[in-house]
Amino acid sequence: MQHKPPLTIFLANPRGFCAGVERAVAIVQRALDQFGAPVYVRHEIVHNPVVVKGLEEEGAVFIDELDSLGRARGLSPVGGGNDEKEQTLNQLLSELDGFDPSSG
Repeated sequence: MQHKPPLTIFLANPRGFCAGVERAVAIVQRALDQFGAPVYVRHEIVHNPVVVKGLEEEGAVFIDELDSLGRARGLSPVGGGNDEKEQTLNQLLSELDGFDPSSG
């Protein structure tokens, strides 16, 4: 049996997220600072339950689809449709583009 030299293992520290994940978390935190809670976020933005729970505790609300907000009420007797989903989106949501470098 041939003798092998001992292996040296380097452990990278600190562990962290890729730049895209760091930016997504920062955008949610900035939205919470700017607009206050609740801030609605489409899908959990990271696969780390500790980070997700921390954002939820700060006021982030993770939703699967925008349809989770409001409900359709059908037709109004005056002036056509009265869609609460659309009203909710128009009144409560501001779009923050996590991929637009000009957004800060």
